[in-house]
Amino acid sequence: MVVTRKDVKSTQVRSMKKIQKKEDKIEKARAALTRRNMTLDFVSRKRKIFESWRFAVKQQRGFLLCVINVLEKSMTNKGFHYIKNSSIDSHVGIRKYKRINMMIMRFMKRNMGDYFNKWKNGALRVVDARYNEAKAVHEETEANFADHVKRIKKQNCANILHHFKKGRMKAIFKGWRKQKNYYKKLHAQQRDTADKLPLVFLKRGL
Repeated sequence: MVVTRKDVKSTQVRSMKKIQKKEDKIEKARAALTRRNMTLDFVSRKRKIFESWRFAVKQQRGFLLCVINVLEKSMTNKGFHYIKNSSIDSHVGIRKYKRINMMIMRFMKRNMGDYFNKWKNGALRVVDARYNEAKAVHEETEANFADHVKRIKKQNCANILHHFKKGRMKAIFKGWRKQKNYYKKLHAQQRDTADKLPLVFLKRGL
């Protein structure tokens, strides 16, 4: 059997019509269910259970939100009350502390001013005595150090002078020795030449 293009096209058209009919039926069923649910003409048992459960959950959530709001409001009011009381207590404590300090300072000025001045004068005398002692020790230390530096400088100068004198004496002794050796050699040469002169004259017939 030969399948033509026309047959293929007709089968495609029939299949498309079937699919369109099924989609139309599904859409009509969906629209009918939506209409029934909206108008409450027909509600299934499962949907009724779901709606009741959703309503109960909404009520529970609303109750929890109300409890949270009440707790937050009560806690904020309690916190502000605590802050107010603590600020009042701290302010009262600061005022008491200031008043007590003021009374102590007045008592000190009236009754203990003379004793405080005597104590200050005694401490000043002690400090002056210690300062004078330290100053005397410092001056003595400076004088000893200056004397020590002078002795070191004097010893250094003496050592340097001794070193130069010793080096100069060595140089003079070396020069004298060289000069002595030179004159010895010169005297020997002159003596040898004097001994050889008569022989030379005899050879020449002089």
